[in-house]
Amino acid sequence: MNVGPVHDRVLGRLGVHSNSWRRRRHQQKHWTPIRPKPGLPCLPCFPCLASASLSASGTLVALVASQARGARGARKRLRRLRPRSRAPSQSQGQGQCQPLADFPLDGVTLTDYMIQHTDIMSCSIPYDLPEAPVSFDSVAHFVDVQLAAVIEMLREDLGYMLDMCKEAPPGQGPGQHAHLQYLGTSLSCCNIAADGGKGIAAMKVMPLPQRFPLENSRSQWSRFMLLAQCRAVQKSKRVKDVGLVFCETMNQKDGLVLWAPERVLKKLQSCMLQGDSTCFWKLQSFNRMVTDPLAVLQNLRSAPPTEMCRALFFGEISGGSESDADLCQRLDCWVAANPHVPMMFNRQQGRALALEALTAAGPVVVQGPPGTGKSHLIAHALLPQIIQRGGRALVLCNSNSALDSIAEKVLDPGEFISNSGYVSAESRCLRVGFQKKVCKKVLEAGWFREFNAIHEVSSGRKSVVFTTLYNTLTKHEDFSKAKFDTLIIDEAGQVEDWRLFIVLQTMTSLKKVILVGDHKQLQPYVSDGVRDRGYGRSTMERLIAGKVGAGNAGIDFIMLEEQHRMPPSVRNIVSRVFYNNRLTDGPNILAKSRRSHGTSAKAIVAFDLSFGKTNLKPLERSLENLDEATISKLIYDHLLQAPSLYTVHDICVLSPYNRHKNRLRTMLAGIPEGDWARWENLSPDVVMDSSMDDQTAAVRNIDTVDKFQGSEREVVIINTVSGCLENTQRACDPHFINVAMSRCKSLLVLIGRLTELGDGGGSWQRIMTFLQEAQVQAHGGGAEDVLILPCGTMEEAKAGVEALLHFVLPPGSMTGSMTASGPDAKRSKA
Repeated sequence: MNVGPVHDRVLGRLGVHSNSWRRRRHQQKHWTPIRPKPGLPCLPCFPCLASASLSASGTLVALVASQARGARGARKRLRRLRPRSRAPSQSQGQGQCQPLADFPLDGVTLTDYMIQHTDIMSCSIPYDLPEAPVSFDSVAHFVDVQLAAVIEMLREDLGYMLDMCKEAPPGQGPGQHAHLQYLGTSLSCCNIAADGGKGIAAMKVMPLPQRFPLENSRSQWSRFMLLAQCRAVQKSKRVKDVGLVFCETMNQKDGLVLWAPERVLKKLQSCMLQGDSTCFWKLQSFNRMVTDPLAVLQNLRSAPPTEMCRALFFGEISGGSESDADLCQRLDCWVAANPHVPMMFNRQQGRALALEALTAAGPVVVQGPPGTGKSHLIAHALLPQIIQRGGRALVLCNSNSALDSIAEKVLDPGEFISNSGYVSAESRCLRVGFQKKVCKKVLEAGWFREFNAIHEVSSGRKSVVFTTLYNTLTKHEDFSKAKFDTLIIDEAGQVEDWRLFIVLQTMTSLKKVILVGDHKQLQPYVSDGVRDRGYGRSTMERLIAGKVGAGNAGIDFIMLEEQHRMPPSVRNIVSRVFYNNRLTDGPNILAKSRRSHGTSAKAIVAFDLSFGKTNLKPLERSLENLDEATISKLIYDHLLQAPSLYTVHDICVLSPYNRHKNRLRTMLAGIPEGDWARWENLSPDVVMDSSMDDQTAAVRNIDTVDKFQGSEREVVIINTVSGCLENTQRACDPHFINVAMSRCKSLLVLIGRLTELGDGGGSWQRIMTFLQEAQVQAHGGGAEDVLILPCGTMEEAKAGVEALLHFVLPPGSMTGSMTASGPDAKRSKA
């Protein structure tokens, strides 16, 4: 069934003429719906999934707006403080789940499916998903697994938000700013047009309310699932939940356009015509950056897999792997036969280059821990090698900033240009995307092309094309015409299975895919309930786990080991806790360490608190700790007041939670609470350069940890936001800890209940053991650059900040007092 024209006709009856629904609804062919058998509590419509392996590997799926990433760890914690949304009602029986009705999706998009099958009651009951499979039986199996997990994530998020908003009238409940309110309307201003046979209808309400929301925020309501409520004016103070409705659009021309089952809209219309006060709460975003690519995935369900998909997703890797010793010997022989390689790269980088050269077809995996030069390897090793043999490469990253980091290194070959074995890629590159997202250096190089010049990509005149993964998904037909033979994915540990699958399935000319990243750092977002069932692992992590877990089976990979960022003591912790003590320091780090030897300078300072309360903000699903923020401000201001030392460009303050991040932006950068939303969407793609004003630079450097993977700063201040042991899962997440600690180049400051975190075991226990041993060694005459400051009160913390300055700032540089102004004052380096 072609559902697009039907929805267009429905919207046309309401006077809304838009192609948005036609674009969004793709006709799915060759789908065979499997109807669930009544009375079964499991997932009868998923027999192939129910019999899948129970191994905890699997797939990554993501379907939330970017601003939700900072709070992704809060959900599991907050569920401890309230009844679990997945707990079934008594009438359903203990531990019972609901099956996915009308699944696989038959002729409807994911958004339509959620509108049809989600209501207030079902949102509290989890769908019955199988454990994530290790590999997949077919393309249809893969697609169904991905879509089912996305549907469950949406349900989980909707269920949580419903718990916060149920029976919470405007002006009395949490998040008073997040509602839209009507005080009655007439029949002529509230029309319903049914979508024949589907049980879905559209309702148009005119005019828009005068007060809520503000004009500049009305677009933020589009593509949100809303909770509709009503309250009889002057009759009752209680509100009544009407149902869930999907906001198609909100503007002055079309008014408020809603989609929902017809029975829900008729009930809503009745309330509005009776003059009841009607309000809407924003619950869940259906972001086009995810829903549009998922529609592409649906259309691939009946397609045969490409060779690359067979290798990465269906376990059909040709040849098999060898022992680590045999692999290293074979790679070292190749390096010895190419004498320019050891002159330009360290041992593991040379082996990675050899692995790429000796792999005729299939996947190449390179694990790059923090600071080991992943982008350097791509720009100065892999791309020149591909160009030299006459190949064409497509370089993809999740973010524009990571992409431009590689491009800038291509533009600055440095000492490599004088080497006879180096082939420059500078004149053979294109950068495709949006101009405002591209850095100045790349624009000046003449690489940039808008999307309307996509024909230049397919012409084949350029050997290397840089673009984001999302751009490739939305323009997959154009990029598939370009006939690339090699695909390079940077930060591959953060890429969801289904996104990579679409690229590999639509670009049939690919012979090789190079996955460069680190599965020990941040993973893509999945909700807690879905992750508990084994989902949430990238393709890269699955491939590496197959090699490590099965001895010599799986796929060969190389791990880079020489880091060029962190001080030795920070590297020591990161290496011990996360990388089996395999990381070493590069020549630049060793030289810097020799210069600081014999001084009192510290690389790690830990404020170990035994006070401070964490505040829970339920509607935001986030936490904040005012005491940690206060200590951060004291440290921040004192570091900035020291002449010739640091500016706001050099210091970053990292938080596990969005709420605490916003509090830090208020206290450190002077951003009023009313302006939090305006600064919320400050993109990590914003280029940090000397032209950026101090306040913008300060705000950019105060963020959640997930926005800083791939970045580095001289000073890193980490807030753990650990006020009680019940709210520590996010702070104890090893991926969070690894990324946060490994951003620093000179000084790492830890703030929180560190001893209590260590008592809970896990990564913090090992970190605190190392810090305590290092401090004991220093007291015994050793040279360890670690300082632990136990703080039982805020006064002790202030004294600790004063002590910190003696170990960080040069002699005689301490100025000002604890009440000095923040980063909005004009500062510059001497």
